[in-house]
Amino acid sequence: MRAVFDGAQALRVYSICSGIVDGKLRIAVKQQPGGKVSTWINTRLRAGDQVEVSGPRGRFTTDLDPSRSRHVLAVAAGSGITPVMSIVKSVLAVEPHSRCTLFYGSRDSASTIFRSQLATSGVHLR
Repeated sequence: MRAVFDGAQALRVYSICSGIVDGKLRIAVKQQPGGKVSTWINTRLRAGDQVEVSGPRGRFTTDLDPSRSRHVLAVAAGSGITPVMSIVKSVLAVEPHSRCTLFYGSRDSASTIFRSQLATSGVHLR
């Protein structure tokens, strides 16, 4: 994402967190104390606003096959959960015979990204 503050350009990289069948492209932006871009996105950016983004840079993906039956192990910590959420949601949506196990570390429960979404999906949080 590219933003301009007081004439200075700020570039930040964010990961897609929506699954392949979610119908909307979403990113997760964790509010950072003193973070100009994260503050702008979380407090000022509104539906209909236009932002400049670059093309995908990551190769952190998995092939999806509806006939496959596999067990995907995902490991993430902190904001690293963002691309992992996209992969897990996509595997579970496209591969009905597959299952996923997620090991996710966070400093504390208050800083756990996607905490409510994980809790309501039946994931056991400790």
